[in-house]
Amino acid sequence: MTINTKETRPEKKTFISKLPRLSKVSQILLISGICAVFLIPSILIKNQQQSKQAMLQQELTNLENILSVPLTEKERLQAEINKVEAEREIAIERFPKADPGIAIVQGLYELADKNDLVISRIDTLRNEDKNTSDQFAVLSFRIYVTGQISKVQNFLLNVNERYQTSVMTKALFIILEGTGSEDISTLDFDIYHFTEAE
Repeated sequence: MTINTKETRPEKKTFISKLPRLSKVSQILLISGICAVFLIPSILIKNQQQSKQAMLQQELTNLENILSVPLTEKERLQAEINKVEAEREIAIERFPKADPGIAIVQGLYELADKNDLVISRIDTLRNEDKNTSDQFAVLSFRIYVTGQISKVQNFLLNVNERYQTSVMTKALFIILEGTGSEDISTLDFDIYHFTEAE
């Protein structure tokens, strides 16, 4: 008869098995303690980061506000410069161009013809005393006109409309009575004009 004998080998103990047996309450407390060791620092770090982020965000907002003010000021000044330049271009367009004496005299004859007036003579004089700058000059005119006073008034309105830089300096009217007699007017005025750069 054969007898089988088993050798009993001692079991190797693991780290967990080496630990003393704990009650359920102790196990829960141990797990809670381990979780607390990891969670509490994480929460504290997260809160500190959030407060730092809020502080940095506030700093960034302040810097953006500081930087946006000069940019806005620059844009406002640029808009003003653009507006002034546009107004200057419009003003220059209103001024007759450089040395416009002949063109102005032709225009005066056209306006007189339009108002049924006769210009007997035009005297022109470039008045250096009235020149205000290198860019602008003044032409002075004396016009001798024959025709009704009411038509002369319309003529003057048309001159002012066409040459917006004109200034009436003197007017002399001689009203003749009798049939077929025409009134005689002597009109002095200055026209400011733009002088192009040489």
